[in-house]
Amino acid sequence: MMGEKIKKLLGDELAAKVEEALKGKNEDGTDIEIGVINDGSFFSKEAYDEEKSKNEINNRLFEDIAAAVKEYGGSGDVKTIKKDIHSAIENLKKESEKEILNTKKEYSLRAGLKENGVIDEDCLIFKHGGTDKFSYDENGNVVGLEDVLKTYRDSASYLFKSEDIKLSNAHTAGGYEDSFDGFDSLKDMVNKGFGIE
Repeated sequence: MMGEKIKKLLGDELAAKVEEALKGKNEDGTDIEIGVINDGSFFSKEAYDEEKSKNEINNRLFEDIAAAVKEYGGSGDVKTIKKDIHSAIENLKKESEKEILNTKKEYSLRAGLKENGVIDEDCLIFKHGGTDKFSYDENGNVVGLEDVLKTYRDSASYLFKSEDIKLSNAHTAGGYEDSFDGFDSLKDMVNKGFGIE
């Protein structure tokens, strides 16, 4: 009914009187038990330290979350943290979508320049003022590129592939002038030029 610590604390005479007073006093007629609970026997120091450590970890985690939300435009206030997290997520989504669109624009522009025979895309993009100076549709596809390239074909022809050299009408072999008309070999063409059948 009474722990040894209480008996020692109260002394034998007083402890006996207390035990007598507690006999049968519980609601169901049993003896009431008393004990010392602040000495660590009810809630151990290890359990207390573990709970305290968990609490400190949770507080640090919460502070880190609040700081991260504040970094992305939130207030860091506990009462508005949910709203701030939602806002931060929306801001990250917008930034991500913007980056994706810019990447699409750049790849579309570079592919269009290659298709139009540009051999130094970086130089042409620089000369035009950067990727933002070209026109794009809402999906990031470049538009009106041919019109832009017309001016550069004349002023900066070194940026474009040279056109394939076509056989000209003038052949110097024997003064023969005729266009290439499907000979099987150079030998046949030379022979015909010299009049050899």
